[in-house]
Amino acid sequence: MIPTGPSAPLYGAPAYAADPADGGPATPRGSGTTRTTLDDRHSPRNGLAVAAAAVPVATPLVGGLLGMILGAVALRQIRRARRADAPQRGTGLAITGIVLGLLVTAAWVAGTWLVVWAVQIGNRGDANADPADVTEAVEILFVDVNPGHCLELPPFGASRVTIMPCDEPHDAELLAMLPVQLGPDGTYPGLGSIQREGSARCEATLEALPSASSTLFRPVALAPPEDLWNDGHTSVWCFATSRHGDVTGQIADDDVTLAD
Repeated sequence: MIPTGPSAPLYGAPAYAADPADGGPATPRGSGTTRTTLDDRHSPRNGLAVAAAAVPVATPLVGGLLGMILGAVALRQIRRARRADAPQRGTGLAITGIVLGLLVTAAWVAGTWLVVWAVQIGNRGDANADPADVTEAVEILFVDVNPGHCLELPPFGASRVTIMPCDEPHDAELLAMLPVQLGPDGTYPGLGSIQREGSARCEATLEALPSASSTLFRPVALAPPEDLWNDGHTSVWCFATSRHGDVTGQIADDDVTLAD
């Protein structure tokens, strides 16, 4: 028979044990809840997490990869410490180290690629400095184009161009590099002034060519902006560009014809 009355136990209700610290009720038996742990605000900070955030900034050359490694190890240590009921701070620093490491590493990879690309393009320009040496289409820096080079005229401001043998279809040929009047004390005279003077001189250069070439081409002068001027490029690029699409042949040989 099930007992009843005030003294009867309440079936289904959790049994509580007295907390020896204050004599009051504690957590239910069998609940699996830890009574207290160290306050996270007073937990020690993981040293590897601090290093992960600092290394990519302090030593960018190798710190990017090291920061990612230290950050990943720090996160693993922090997780293990938390499971062992000995929490550590530094999750944010570890993640910061990983992110900074990725960014620094990506920047180094991109910088290295740009240096290699610039060297390769520069070598191509040196190898094809003489138009007679051009045996196939090749990309070079715009500033490496020399009079007699045949090419597809690039858009204004392009840093590199494709030159090709003049017996292949092309739409432009560099006629000359025309020096212009310097500003006071040799300073940059201004883009507008250079363009006006260069255009007039380029037109006169084209008009002096054989009549067959002058009817097929029109002059295009490209003035150097101030940054190129300061690097020593103080002449105007004078191009002869085709009026009727691609041509073959070289102006100096007076054998230019419309391409098929």
